[in-house]
Amino acid sequence: MQAEAPNIAPFRRWYTTPHNLHKCQQVQPINSWHQHACHFNAKTAAVNAHATTNSWYRTFWLDKTVAFALCAYSRQRLRHHVAWHYRPRAVKEGLDTSALDKSDPAREDTWRQWGGPAEQVFERTSGINDVVRVFAAPEEHGGSWRRLCFKENSVWQSIALLDANGALRPEAIACGYIKSMIAVGISTATVLRKRAWPARSQGVPFRALCLGCGGGTLAAWLSQAGSIVDAVEIDPAVIQASAVAMGLSTQHLAPVITGDAIACATHAARTSTSGKRGSLNIYCCDGAAFAWAAAMLGCNYEIVFIDVADRNGDPPPQFLSLGFTSALSKLCYNGCAVMNMLCVVPPLEGANAINAPSCAAIIEAVKAGFGQHGSAWSVHTRECHNLVAAFTSSTAPDAAVLQSAAREAATTGAFDFDPVWRVNFWRREW
Repeated sequence: MQAEAPNIAPFRRWYTTPHNLHKCQQVQPINSWHQHACHFNAKTAAVNAHATTNSWYRTFWLDKTVAFALCAYSRQRLRHHVAWHYRPRAVKEGLDTSALDKSDPAREDTWRQWGGPAEQVFERTSGINDVVRVFAAPEEHGGSWRRLCFKENSVWQSIALLDANGALRPEAIACGYIKSMIAVGISTATVLRKRAWPARSQGVPFRALCLGCGGGTLAAWLSQAGSIVDAVEIDPAVIQASAVAMGLSTQHLAPVITGDAIACATHAARTSTSGKRGSLNIYCCDGAAFAWAAAMLGCNYEIVFIDVADRNGDPPPQFLSLGFTSALSKLCYNGCAVMNMLCVVPPLEGANAINAPSCAAIIEAVKAGFGQHGSAWSVHTRECHNLVAAFTSSTAPDAAVLQSAAREAATTGAFDFDPVWRVNFWRREW
């Protein structure tokens, strides 16, 4: 028996309303959305679409309820897409923070420069990352974009911008997830520590720890913003590539034995009280061992950033152990830890324990070290498939409070990108 064709006129009117649908040149009719939505397994339901004289209607061999569900699902997806693309930007006291994204030297449209054809300028084999290479691409103002790559150029680890004289421009952050890590970490730390983010030349500087240094993009930005920074990288080849071809100064390399985590943590503890504003010390050792030793020595940081991965792109097992996460909670007591992880779920769907079980397992493992009162939440990054998770030993700050803190931090002039919308971009509590 042929099923009655559902009345889809209300959905047709909604879809064909020409109101900023991602700057489409031509609004697609409702039947094209059904053609995309109905491509599911034929074993589950048989869908037989036949053209009729009326272009807006199709005859479905499908239950009317399922047809309506498909219409509602397509409508919801498009509504989320429009809300995401045309999201409001925050303005406070005359400061239009969205203008920072437009003037950002590493704004989104620069990917055509740093992601284009490039010349190899560095190569070294590594026992950890197989082979480490650096590629150089020209920048429009005479500078040079540098990308640090692993595994035959298949993994882009870091991107840096050098000026015409070969000096690093730390304010240029091409990786969107690093911008989100900075925005979430700074806003959360200022709220929990009840301290304003200091300007470059005044106020008590914040202390930050970067577990996983890579090309030094995050560590260099924090340093030029006035923080006292310790960065840990396990691969000597990566540190050499950063110093030779990524613009990172060799004066930042700590004078300790490579691979000795206890010696590195002892040096960090000794300089914790005497560190100068904007100082940066880079240690070459295992980050998890460094964190454990530094916690035992009483080191404390306002923010701990974790950006580490094994050959599969997941955090190494030692960074998910209870011993490490417990030490992590001590290192950032009354502060926060911020971790980057890969996530195949796009922001429009929102990551959760069902569609992103690996991310959920990572977050639960890290959260376990922060005690029964600990909290965790995450935000998506718009530019790539990354999830940025934050952890504290207390209740998670409210979304509006974090946005207010991000706006206040932006007034110091430390940001060359808009941090306000990033702190709550598809936020989820875990």
